[in-house]
Amino acid sequence: MKQYPFVGFVLIFIIGIILSKFLNPSETLLIVILLVALSIGLFISFFSRIHQHKQIAEILFALSILSFGAYLFNISQNNEASYPFTEPKIKKVYIYGKITDISLIKKNHIQLVLSVDSIKSVNLNSYKTFNLLCKIFDPSTKNVKYLYNRLGIGNYLLLKGTLAEGKRMRNPGEFDYQKYLESIGISGTMSVSKIQNLKILKNSTSLIKNSIFALRKNIDSSLRKLNIPESYALLRGLLLADRSELDYKTKENFINAGVVHVLAVSGLHVGYIVLIFVLLFSRFNIILRYSLTVLGILLFLLITGVHAPVLRASIMAIIIIVTFLSNRSTNSFNSLAIAAFIVLLINPNEIFNAGFQLSFSAVLSILIFYPYFRKLIYNFVPGNNLVQKLLLFFAVSFAAQIGTLPFTLLYFNKLSIIALFANLVVIPLIGVIIALGIVSLVLSIFWNWAAFIYASINIVIIKALFSFVNIVGSLSISHLDIYQFSVIDTLLFYLFLVIGILYWNKFRNSRAKFILFVLLAANFILYSKFDNSKLFPDSQLSIMAIDVGKGDAILGKLPKGNIILIDAGSANQRFDSGAQIVFPLLQRMDIDTIGDAFLSEVDNKINGGIFFLLDKKIIKNLYLPKLDSVFSQDMEFKELINYDKSNFKQINNSIIPIGNSRIYKLSYSENKRINDKTNRKNCFIKLQHGKNSYLFANIYNVDNLLSLESLNKFLKSDVLFLNIRNIQKQIIKEFISYIKPKVLIPVDDIKKNDLLKVNQKLQEDNLDYILKDINQDGAVLLRETNNKIKLIDWKN
Repeated sequence: MKQYPFVGFVLIFIIGIILSKFLNPSETLLIVILLVALSIGLFISFFSRIHQHKQIAEILFALSILSFGAYLFNISQNNEASYPFTEPKIKKVYIYGKITDISLIKKNHIQLVLSVDSIKSVNLNSYKTFNLLCKIFDPSTKNVKYLYNRLGIGNYLLLKGTLAEGKRMRNPGEFDYQKYLESIGISGTMSVSKIQNLKILKNSTSLIKNSIFALRKNIDSSLRKLNIPESYALLRGLLLADRSELDYKTKENFINAGVVHVLAVSGLHVGYIVLIFVLLFSRFNIILRYSLTVLGILLFLLITGVHAPVLRASIMAIIIIVTFLSNRSTNSFNSLAIAAFIVLLINPNEIFNAGFQLSFSAVLSILIFYPYFRKLIYNFVPGNNLVQKLLLFFAVSFAAQIGTLPFTLLYFNKLSIIALFANLVVIPLIGVIIALGIVSLVLSIFWNWAAFIYASINIVIIKALFSFVNIVGSLSISHLDIYQFSVIDTLLFYLFLVIGILYWNKFRNSRAKFILFVLLAANFILYSKFDNSKLFPDSQLSIMAIDVGKGDAILGKLPKGNIILIDAGSANQRFDSGAQIVFPLLQRMDIDTIGDAFLSEVDNKINGGIFFLLDKKIIKNLYLPKLDSVFSQDMEFKELINYDKSNFKQINNSIIPIGNSRIYKLSYSENKRINDKTNRKNCFIKLQHGKNSYLFANIYNVDNLLSLESLNKFLKSDVLFLNIRNIQKQIIKEFISYIKPKVLIPVDDIKKNDLLKVNQKLQEDNLDYILKDINQDGAVLLRETNNKIKLIDWKN
């Protein structure tokens, strides 16, 4: 460690940050520890000549560094963002504040960060200071562009719109958008439906920030003019760190192919920038050449938004250049440690950021493993030939993947099988694309014809890149889905990796090294399984009400392993519950087949999510309500699911045995046609397992429903999943009182105030039950243990 003095310093500093995160010590205590340890350590260093005292001084210095890191993290949490209101959504609210950042223009809206100082609405007057991510929409693209060109960082605005908390993790494994917003200092979101609801009250601007923003806008505009949409989307991501124009499928294929890192502007891109500038200025003297290169790095850092990975790579590159120019020897490990320290000094929370972790672990892993791989390659493939160069390239990529593997599994849940091969093609192409993009931008300033020539060449290369990634990423063998990899598994991986590094060179015999590798791998596989958990354990009944927004979806696993699904949520051109919520959830839970799926109604707007699951051939048996040729909606649904060529089952009132349970289905109607298009009936699906019963009630009208004696026994249930549309509060109360459930779960958008009033009235009537509101809490998980129904907190 004496060779890397700054590495030890930064490691202790990072430990302090992590300890502060989980122990949350008081700031006063940390200051006292810092001052006392530092003072005593300095005193011993200057006045004591005893060797043992010197060791004590080193321990005290380490303690002071640790407490400094903890203190820095603590004070950063004082300004930690959080949603400041109890209501998750507040409509028709007026917000006053100053623009602190503006994103590049999107397809149909403008996105900016507003530092709010006051809020006004019918029931709310607040003068809290916090940041909001504001999105200003307008039907007219012309209006959006006009506003985009008027706004400046520093403008003081008045906005009218809807204030909301960012989307929380609503279902297991989903992305917690609100948590992400808070990590970058933003407390919530603001949606403005048209630009008339925005007024610029003051035109004051920030000179430096606006100059950088103007440069970003000009570069973005030039890229848009020079390129087709496909190549523009990629270059906007590579040169301006804005990937919003890339479609979801393209990003997914990059992830599957194991090359998604090229889309995140980081060390790779900074390396290319250094290479490009060094080549451009190769005819200048060495001092001028590298001075201009440093300026180029700083410019690239500014136009990409000073992201942590770019900042880290820029600092490292500048440190290496400066030490080279000053004829000082540089150590890559110390340079990396200095870069980490500067980034964490600016924002200690970066240590918990996925981008920071992936970026630093990749570089550190290359520094550790690449020299060993390079030595092996030189020994087995002598001579400076193409094979050796290819192997060396593979070695760099493989070394980076060793370090980033745990974080890749933790954040993306995918293990790429073909990443080494894909990187061999993609990384060089990215370098060429960046170079051609920069050249075309520079030429566009004074020679448009030449700029379009270079841009056209780039378009061809980008099309080839996308074709390659789409083919490779779409292969069934391209990746493995791994959803049980946890933070503990990550720590175990690095623990065994460190043990391997420490002991590898102690064994000179190849057989001994192989045995060490096998032992470490076997122990990791064994211990990593200890914290694995199943949301749906074997031999138990588990039921989950999935939060799919509009519509509903109930997923269950019976004790004998049968998987059932009741409804699948809505689908439209912009959002498909089946594709974006239900299917990913099934993957995370390692469910590849749904034995029996039931639809309470045939309505594309309510149950359109079923089509994606059918296309994936996940559903074995699909039970539909009785279809009526009189209704166009029924016939449209029948055509969409290709009913005549598939083995779907049409049911009305039936008993279906599944495993050691039974499912009852009852449809009831008063023969009142709603209109010529819809055939909506009250639908009840009941699961009976032993003494416990679960009722899914999809109700459109309840006139005389409870007077039917034949329903008395059928409706009584322990758990009630309630979907009631446009029904009076009093009728909701009567229906729940009649069922007398132990657990009540509203599965569709019943207004919160209405639900609270009904709940209050039922409690006054001494009806004892547990209320779990999906709209408030997200997905609800129930499990039977020893014939007792328990609510499971899947978030912890």
